[in-house]
This record gives sequence, C-alpha cells and structure tokens, in this order.
Amino acid sequence: MPLQKPLKASQELIQELNRIAVLKRVRDKGPISRADLARETGLSPSAITSLTGALIRRSLIHEKELGVSRKGRRPVLLEFNYGGGILIGVEIEMDKVAIATTNLRGSLLNIQRCPFEDHSPDTVLKKTASLLRNVLEEVRASKISLYGIGVSFPGVVDVQTGACLFWADPGWGYIEVKKSLEADLGLPVLVEEDVRAEALGEFWFGLAQEVSNLVCIRVDNGVGAGVIIDGHLYRGTHNTAGEIGHIMVDPDGARCTCGHVGCLQTKISAPAIVRQAIEGLQHHPESALSGIPPGEITLQKIFDLKKSDPLCQDIFEEVSIFLGIAVATVVNVYDPEMVILTGSVIEQADELLERGKVTETRQVLRTAADKVDIQKSGFGENAGVVGAAALVFHNLISGPRFG
Repeated sequence: MPLQKPLKASQELIQELNRIAVLKRVRDKGPISRADLARETGLSPSAITSLTGALIRRSLIHEKELGVSRKGRRPVLLEFNYGGGILIGVEIEMDKVAIATTNLRGSLLNIQRCPFEDHSPDTVLKKTASLLRNVLEEVRASKISLYGIGVSFPGVVDVQTGACLFWADPGWGYIEVKKSLEADLGLPVLVEEDVRAEALGEFWFGLAQEVSNLVCIRVDNGVGAGVIIDGHLYRGTHNTAGEIGHIMVDPDGARCTCGHVGCLQTKISAPAIVRQAIEGLQHHPESALSGIPPGEITLQKIFDLKKSDPLCQDIFEEVSIFLGIAVATVVNVYDPEMVILTGSVIEQADELLERGKVTETRQVLRTAADKVDIQKSGFGENAGVVGAAALVFHNLISGPRFG
C-alpha cells in the first residue's frame, strides 16, 4: 500500500514529461508528422496519437497540411498553434505591478506598469485586480481564448493555496493572494514565487528552450533561484529549494531580513549594495557619492561610478565575487546545463556577468566548469511578466487532468 502513491505520482510525472517533449518537438520541428514524432521522441505510435490528440483538444497544436510520402497516404502534419490563445502574466513588485498579455510563444502583445500608492496588502491586491479587470475586458473584446492568469510574486508562496507566507520587504505575513484576486475577478489565478516563474519563462520562451536542466538566479531586492530538473519545476520537500539568498557566506556580516547573519542576500541584493555604499562613505569621504543625500544613492549611481570611484569600484568587485560564488554553488549542487541571471542588479551591470564567471570557474568542479552555459536573461525588465505567463502555459500541460 505505501508504494501506490509514489507509483501514481511517478506515472503522472512521466506523462507530463512526455507531453512537454512532444509539444516542444512540434514547436521546434513543425510542421511534423506523428510518425516522425514517434521516431524522434522514442515514444510508441499509440502514445503519440494520444498525446497529440490531447494537445489538439487544448488548441496548443493543430493539424496543418499533408506531408510528402513516397508511397501510401500522405501524412498529416502538426504545427504549434502560436495564436491559439492569450496568456496573462502579472508581476507584483515592491513599488509597482506589471501586467502583460502574450501569445503562446511568450511574445508580448501588450504591457502596462502602474506604481503602488503604498505597500499594504489591500492596496497592492485591489490595485492589481482593478488593472486586471481592464485587461480582461480587452481580451474579451479580441474574441481570442484566454488560457489563464499567472502571478509572479516576490514573497514566499504556499504553492498549494497561492497564499503569501512571508514577504520581508513590505512586512507582509500570511496574505491570501490567490484567494483575494480570484474573489475580485471571478476567475482562477495561479501564484508562484518570482524566480520560479522566471525559470519557467526561460524554459518555455527564452534562452533555455533547448535544455531540460537549468537554474535561474534572480538578484534584485532579494536573491533566489528557480530550479528546473528534467523539465520539471523543483520545489523541494518543504518548498524551499532555491533559497540561495540565505546561504551564509560571511559569519561576521550584516543581519539579513530572515533574521540570520551574513546571508548571500546581504552581499549582492540591491538594498545591500546601496547600504554598503552608504556605510563605506565613512572610510571614503572623497567618494563622488559623498555629496549625495543617503536617500538618493541608488544602485544605478553606484554602478555608473564603478570605474572612476574607488568606493564604487570596491563594491562592484565584491559583488562580482559573491555573484560568482552563488553561480558556482548552484552548479555544484544542481549540475544544470544552463544558468540564467535576471534581476535589476544584473540588468544594470553587464560586466558583473563576465567577472562573476571568473569566480565561478575557480569554484566549480572541473567536470562541470567548461560545460555549463551561463547567460543573462534576454527578457530584461519583462522577465517577471513573461515568467508569469509561462506559469499558465506550463500548467496547461501539467497534471493528471490534462486532455
């Protein structure tokens, strides 16, 4: 009896991975026949017929035309249905919300950003719901099917309930994000932690479309990692996989928002970099930052001065070293094919990627050092909304009720 549940779960996982493999093959190789799909995936013809039938019913692929045959009937070709529906992606941040519509390729159709008046849960969720209602009206007017709404959220999320368990920056505790939005909209909503959503965005629509194992590292107001193993989003036993921002890297370091001391987040997150600059002025009164009020010192100003100002140069060098340690850590632990970096810290300093690679190479086991592809996300500031849309897309083909 104890073996039944794991066996069922493993069968469902295999079915999900097969759907992903077939869908990606149709998308990348289409138009393609069912016979060619069977040959390329190694799945049986009957399995291909079942899988493609379910994908057609979901309007994710469609039959396009007849292929060429040297003898017998011409095969029916299958093609990915990019325009088959609309995905809505929402990214909630500390000071603003972004809402985008995309097609099934992940291409942005429309996007809007709106600041929050304050950080209270009521303000954030009501404003988000209000903007979503406007977007939903536009989608309904387009007469194109809506596949769902995904939300990328920066706090710790209970994946079963879609509730925020903890969001340190604005001081949120337990807040029912999913339940609140669904009550306002009358539609189902998916909620996931931001970096995990962004990992799915890269897997389905971005740089990682050709890989099965990747780690996405987000360096922003916080630091975290989204992990995909064999095409499956990995959350861990207690839903804490990827919390690399709270790895202790300096026992004598600053106190983190989690309550511990010397976390990686206290070294390379955006607030930590600004804090280091303000504190560093005590020892560098000659710095160009000294004439700026502390409240006006920003990440961008620090990075703009990294080549001319000794204080900013020291900070930049230290951030690059700890970033390299972060990359080396996930490579050694998860052994991915690719590591993708996102977030405001990465966006505002392209040189961080190259300098971080130097440290990473020194820290990674030799068997992996030359084989891991380390890239900066190509989505820029849109990584969050694309990831939220990918969350919907991934959910479409996941789980036992598919088809």
